Amino acid sequence: MSFDWPIALAALAVLPILVALYIDRDRRRVASQAEFGNPDLIPNVVDRSPGRLRYLPPLTLLVALVFLIVGVGLVISFLVFNRILRFLRQVARSIRGWFAPATS
Repeated sequence: MSFDWPIALAALAVLPILVALYIDRDRRRVASQAEFGNPDLIPNVVDRSPGRLRYLPPLTLLVALVFLIVGVGLVISFLVFNRILRFLRQVARSIRGWFAPATS
């Protein structure tokens, strides 16, 4: 496996920092809710806590960023790409040969 842009893979080191910032922001959100109003009134406003579903969109974004960064950093070898194209051309020629009219 070869990497075309190793600096793009260095961006993977930034992702744990982003996770830590998200967790810190989530903790501050809980603290600010307690400061904003009376915590005893919360059950009258909200019927239930969002639970684990709160973390699904950020988790999906994190996984997508990992795949995006790794995809940018990896490169398909030009030789492998040429081999694939050569194989597909041979398959196309053989398929055309099946449907070509017989010449006598």
